[in-house]
Amino acid sequence: MNKQEMIKTVKTYFECFNSANPEGIAALFAENATVHDPYGSPGKIGKGAIRTYYKGAAKKGTQLVQKSPTVVSGNCVAFAMTVVIEGMNKEKNVTGVDLPSGNMEIDVIDMFEFNDEGKIVTMTAYWDSELNVRKP
Repeated sequence: MNKQEMIKTVKTYFECFNSANPEGIAALFAENATVHDPYGSPGKIGKGAIRTYYKGAAKKGTQLVQKSPTVVSGNCVAFAMTVVIEGMNKEKNVTGVDLPSGNMEIDVIDMFEFNDEGKIVTMTAYWDSELNVRKP
């Protein structure tokens, strides 16, 4: 997979997330892909589990804002972003991490690893609920 295709996939990921399109996000992943959000949490393994996760995460009132260029290295990309959440509550929290209620912003570094077919095989989000979450 070439660098421009990986960068385009990141752009599509943002577009799908910000338009609350979990099907579009799931289409970017390989069948046996894994999502760790945040790193250290139990993985969401397989396209079905990833689709279910993003049905909860990519909802109206939550937006991703890219804060850095997409950095490419080999078959991986990384980028900084802020997740802007309006009205967090227990039902909206799909991370498995204790988060405060209400509006918040979370600073995140995401890393995608791609297979030869151009699908994401691993997505890892690096953030900490004590250090990277703030109230706007």
